[in-house]
Amino acid sequence: MPQIDIKIHVVLQQFEDDNPCRLGESLFFPDVSCLDHVTDEVKNLVAENVLSLLSRVPNDGLSQCILAGGGWRRNDAG
Repeated sequence: MPQIDIKIHVVLQQFEDDNPCRLGESLFFPDVSCLDHVTDEVKNLVAENVLSLLSRVPNDGLSQCILAGGGWRRNDAG
């Protein structure tokens, strides 16, 4: 299997000024997101989940949507 080299960009969002929780989302498809109150932990969790996803899903499966509940939906665009 060919090796894929990617740079993962993570967008962080703080919900409220008085709430330390942050949502981290990768600019990657399929979507990967994590929630934590420590910024570096959010980034690490997102990276770990992306790496886990890449190790489990065949390369041609990365263009498919993951439905809530773990099901897959084929991306038929194009």
